[in-house]
Amino acid sequence: MSPSTTSAAPAPPRGAIPPGGADPPGTVCRFGKRTLDKMSWLAPLVNNAIGDLLNLELRHEQLFFILEERVVHDIGYNEKSVRFSEPDFGKPIRTLEEMRRAGYWLVGRTFHAATMREALGRQQDGYYYNFLSNQCQDWADRLKRNAERVERERGLHGHAVLADPDQRERLERFTRL
Repeated sequence: MSPSTTSAAPAPPRGAIPPGGADPPGTVCRFGKRTLDKMSWLAPLVNNAIGDLLNLELRHEQLFFILEERVVHDIGYNEKSVRFSEPDFGKPIRTLEEMRRAGYWLVGRTFHAATMREALGRQQDGYYYNFLSNQCQDWADRLKRNAERVERERGLHGHAVLADPDQRERLERFTRL
């Protein structure tokens, strides 16, 4: 009798399934940025609106899953062409204040956690890391477009994610344009 030729289904992409199986109700997502270490002398040349548009900023971009003041999960794309979370590098971020102390600030709009999980499941990360064409900012832009596509498919595009004015105000304290 020959061994079975069936193989297990591939594991879902990292971040597509929340740790523990489900995001707590009320969890939302925002992207955050931080300036890269040891690059300060170049920063004024590219850390601006044009650098942001072209994804050439000397900044790292990471996705945060947020419930009130807590960061329940984070995920990004690194120079080894893999998804990672800050705790993987010994830098756990559990609150918005810890996020700020780690150098991050929030950017852009707010997304539903379920929408972002589905977008993470669809995301093609790329097979290589390239500072000019496939790095964390490019990955984050593709993820935002995937999330917007999911919203349109579900009829959520344009719907308010944050109805709670207190939560909106909390997040705005950690946002920088």
